[in-house]
Amino acid sequence: MGRPTAIPQGEYLLLTLLILDKESMGRYNLATYLQLTKAKTRSVLEYLILHGLAEANPGRGGTQLTPKAHDLLKIIHSHVMLSWSDNLVRVDLDGNLIPSDCEYAICIVRTDDKDTHGLYERDLAVRAGARGAITLKSSDKKWVYPGIEEEIEPPELRDVDPATHQYDLMIISFGPSLGSVYTALANIILYHCEDILDYLPVS
Repeated sequence: MGRPTAIPQGEYLLLTLLILDKESMGRYNLATYLQLTKAKTRSVLEYLILHGLAEANPGRGGTQLTPKAHDLLKIIHSHVMLSWSDNLVRVDLDGNLIPSDCEYAICIVRTDDKDTHGLYERDLAVRAGARGAITLKSSDKKWVYPGIEEEIEPPELRDVDPATHQYDLMIISFGPSLGSVYTALANIILYHCEDILDYLPVS
């Protein structure tokens, strides 16, 4: 593949790594999650391939990450985890916290170096295109609303991996399409992983 004419934005590089960590896929499917054109998605993949972080498989194999990328993901996962079809976290929607016509996805972050309680992340998600977001914090091995545990029942989280409690903030982003949801999460991920960009070939 040829050299991309422009460096992809950091949030799309981070989000692409996290998505491909869960499932190998081609640019057409990936474009849905990134909410980018197929040409811009191809540019992101070409950039990762050029720098040894991904490799394209012939046929329907899609794009897979390399050992170099998995080493980088160990650093990324020290800050943030993206929920996926492996049911890292499942949300009971019966409480109508998330409109029935919305898609949703979850990221779980550590806030060690951020003075945040989730309000900034919720606003960031909405500004980035989500219809809304729910933020929960880890408390006594449960996920609860920050500061109002006694007043409002949090959404039921089923099949929660105990490993998630090494993180302390969960953001459930929801919107009219997968693209709007993942674009919102991309901006939250970038906010919590800015220093990770030092490990990415973005300059």
